[in-house]
Amino acid sequence: MDDLLLHTLKKAVPSYSSLITNAWVTRERLFGGYFIYIAGGFHVGFWKEFRRCYPKWREHALRLRGCVFPMCPTFNTEQQLMLWLCRTLSLPDGMANLLVLSSRRGCRPR
Repeated sequence: MDDLLLHTLKKAVPSYSSLITNAWVTRERLFGGYFIYIAGGFHVGFWKEFRRCYPKWREHALRLRGCVFPMCPTFNTEQQLMLWLCRTLSLPDGMANLLVLSSRRGCRPR
């Protein structure tokens, strides 16, 4: 679990903040793209609400050459995925670097 990513997602979609307790970056098996998985059976609902709250999510994904799947976009690299998230949420691009670093093993807050 990545605490920074989880915190960012909870702030992005407040209606799911009490529901989601775990989220992480994973790779799609067939094509190998990176995406954010929301655990606990909330993946579909969270991404539907995210798309409603952030109507430019698709535009940002396509600009970064993301693949727009029905639920959530996938990207060739984890960096592109986090950059997409930050641009969609109007966060500084530098936040994407922090999100990537925090999701790597061994880099956990104390």
